[in-house]
Parts: sequence; structure tokens; C-alpha cells
Amino acid sequence: SQNFLGLAGSNYSGTNSLATNPANVVDTRQRIFINLAGAGIDFQNNYVRWNAPFSLFSFVTRTTPNKFRNADGSKVMWKPSYLNVSESGRDLSIYANGEAKGPAIGLDIKKWGLGLAVGVRYRFMNSLTKASDEIGKAIIKGTKSVELIGNNYVNEHGYLNSSFINEFYGSIGKVIVEEESKFIKIGATGKYFVSSNYNHIGSKNFEFTIIPNLNDNLRQDIELKNAQATLTDASSFNSLQASNFTSQMTELTGIGKGFGGELGIIYEYRPDFQEYTRNNNRKQFTNPTQNKYLYKIGFSLID
Repeated sequence: SQNFLGLAGSNYSGTNSLATNPANVVDTRQRIFINLAGAGIDFQNNYVRWNAPFSLFSFVTRTTPNKFRNADGSKVMWKPSYLNVSESGRDLSIYANGEAKGPAIGLDIKKWGLGLAVGVRYRFMNSLTKASDEIGKAIIKGTKSVELIGNNYVNEHGYLNSSFINEFYGSIGKVIVEEESKFIKIGATGKYFVSSNYNHIGSKNFEFTIIPNLNDNLRQDIELKNAQATLTDASSFNSLQASNFTSQMTELTGIGKGFGGELGIIYEYRPDFQEYTRNNNRKQFTNPTQNKYLYKIGFSLID
């Protein structure tokens, strides 16, 4: 859940834990880990919170109880109070991110204390930051809100960024210290990035007015005035279609491409290490199938 954060630090999650720390590639609980596909999303903001008497999950999956639906049960009877908007006056920030994890394989060579992994993942990152309160109201309440239509809002500001990236990676890790209660492992990841879709719109000062559409009474127009803004469109597409984003998953080339890297180290404190060791032919072995630490601390430099 939440973009894999629920399992990102686990020794049982194989290649799924590499995005937060490449040292996780070694001393996993498996010898071989194969990931076919996975997806995760996260949404964060400082402006609005869910305030409905039913869960957001039930609303998204259309399993909302019937008592909150219309007579024939076809849709939810929505109330403005279901979204609680902040009145703090702070700038608005919204982040909507996610990733699709494609094929990946991880190998943990226990006797050498060595871990290897290769894989691919596709990420999308979208953000609206340093945005005015009025922009937040237009997003949450909608442009058809009576209280917003016709007003001229001045001295507005905001920054919108959108990026879609395909990432091919290879990771290697090594156990460097395994002495009684002390355990340390390190890791590194090399990456190749490909992207054909990046957009940016930013402005420190503009005016806008929401006005009714003259040709369609169910639509509204947003009229911008006196905008001092920057615009970047690095995209190979001429129109907005779902295939623009899904086709990126299989691309090996793009408008933007390059290399990146990650480094990580993890320390584990194992006060009861002797409970996980066994002797075989007068040699001592550690049980690789169980976690042994009381606590662990990790540091990583990502992307």
C-alpha cells in the first residue's frame, strides 16, 4: 500500500525493497526472488481531507452503502461537507505519484554474502506546489461552484509539474560485517532512465476568472490575465491520450535519457544471534530464513 511503503523495508519483499535502499538486495529471506508485476500509488496534500461518513476506498471502488446513494442506487448523493477544506491560508501542495513494477529478479548468494538484482519500473510523478488558496478551491469545489463564478482573482501563483519515466536498474550488495550481534551490509544500484513526457507550468503572478461557457451551459471557461509564467513541454505527443503514458513502459529511447545511481548501507543489531546459528560438519551456519535483528538502521542516497 501507499507506493509500496508498507513493505519497502522488509527483508521478505525481495526486489520491491530496492527503491528505498539498494543494500536490501542482500541478506534477503529468499535465495531467488522473481517479481512479475506490481503497482502502487500515493496521494498527499496539505489542503483537503476526507470527511464523508463512508471510506474513500468504498467510494473509489463503488461499494458505498446504499443509504448514501440515490433511489435506484446508481450513484452517491454527494455533499460538499464530505471534503473538509483547510482555511489556514497556506499555499496549497498536492502530490500524486505512482509506479508500475515490471519484471525483476533478485539472487541472494548466501555463502558469499552477495546479492544481485535486475529489473524495470515505470514511474509517474505529478505535483502542484506553492499554489494559491483560490486555485485549491477551484480544484476541490469545481469550476461550476456558484461562489467562484464571476470573481476576478488577482496575485495568484502556482507550479505544476508532470513527469513519466521508465527506469532500468541493476543492483549489487555485500555483507561486510557479520560479527555476533553486529551486522552491516552495503549496496549500490545503477540506472538507465528514459522519458518522452515531461511538462511544467509555473507562475509567480497571474489573474483568473471563471466564466460560463457561451455554447454549453454545463461547462465553464477559465480566463487568464496578466500571466507572468514559464512553460516547458518536452513531449513527443500532439494530443492527450492514455497511450501516451502506457507506451512509455516499453520504450528504450526517448526525448530525455541518462544514467543515475544509488548507494545504501544498513546496520542491524542482533542481540540473540546465537539462537539463529547451527553447526554442520563442525562449521557454524546462520539460518537464512528468519529475521534476527532487534532493530535496524539504514541510510541511502536515492536517484
